[in-house]
Amino acid sequence: MLSIQILPKLLIRFDIALINKLHSYGIHDQLILWIKDFLHHRSQRVKINYEFSAWYSVISGMPQGSVLGPLLFVIFINDFPDSCSDFGDIFLFADDAKLFQHVRSAEDSAVLQRNCNRLFQWSNQWLLRLNVDKCKVLSIGIRNTTDFTYYLRDANDRIELERTSSI
Repeated sequence: MLSIQILPKLLIRFDIALINKLHSYGIHDQLILWIKDFLHHRSQRVKINYEFSAWYSVISGMPQGSVLGPLLFVIFINDFPDSCSDFGDIFLFADDAKLFQHVRSAEDSAVLQRNCNRLFQWSNQWLLRLNVDKCKVLSIGIRNTTDFTYYLRDANDRIELERTSSI
């Protein structure tokens, strides 16, 4: 089993990707405009003890603690399982994903690696950064499947995943 943690912090231009996805799902234009207004022209400041920082523009991401945030996140990742499910299983809960594959041979291992590659490509395509430090490989069973090494990789990056005995 491969555990992947998705960071809900979204990168610049997330709003454009989300709006495109909303259009593709057939969401009414008026609702899309309302969501677009909700995401744009936001500012924030920080309070430490009794002092406030200056106001700064928020150029990306979802407002934390908003009622719409979780719903828009689920809409945003709705097509994610389709990108990885051809060769194995994927389980999602909130911002956590588990890729699961029975690995009995080098061919099974290659299938799981292809799913890792697809996951990484999907996350890069949609500007959703993976928390690579929380991406782990866990083998469960009586057969020793620890001989296989897994990576998150695309054309430019190759990050070896840490093996763990518990998650």
